[in-house]
Amino acid sequence: MLNLWPELVECGFAGRLHWFGSVDPAFEEQIADLPQAERILRRGRTRRDIIFAAAAASKVVLMLSRVEPFGMATIEGMAMGCVPVAWDIPTGTKEIVTGEAGSFVPLGNFPALANQVMQICREHARLAPVAARRAREIFSEDVMWQGYANLLDEVMQLPSQPHSRTGQAPPDFVPVRRRFQMLPASVRGVVRNIVGRSPRLGYLLRDLRGW
Repeated sequence: MLNLWPELVECGFAGRLHWFGSVDPAFEEQIADLPQAERILRRGRTRRDIIFAAAAASKVVLMLSRVEPFGMATIEGMAMGCVPVAWDIPTGTKEIVTGEAGSFVPLGNFPALANQVMQICREHARLAPVAARRAREIFSEDVMWQGYANLLDEVMQLPSQPHSRTGQAPPDFVPVRRRFQMLPASVRGVVRNIVGRSPRLGYLLRDLRGW
């Protein structure tokens, strides 16, 4: 977002950015230093109804994570009329966003990302119903529960399978050794900032999370 916002300002974006979730003081200062930062509304951690109200008044939901198993926030935003924009990489977001229900841009291409946000804002009246309909019809509560019911029916019909260690006591638990946590906190913070600021680097190192 630190890279995207100046591009949006340059493109003439006249709206506001609703930023939810906690950020540390050092990062708050970086946000405050951005051009026209008064239009970035830092909402912190708050109630879901406040988030949904902001989504209902917005046009775009930015899903810029480099690792996303299943984007519940994406579905909720779409259902409220927000059109998602995400990086064009293999993530669970691609299972949700198809066709005109959203847009993907090349990883790390911030000018293209800003242009796509502006395009969606211009065509929001046409795209929002498509995104909302997909979220509500394909990922609704009824559809999800029916999928769980079908899965449980299939599992219950499978015959039991013997296990190679049936009847044996489970081994003692051995905590995972987190090598990254052995570094000083100050060093870990610098590494996180460097990796977090680079979409490409963050994507390349995605499988080292928890290392």
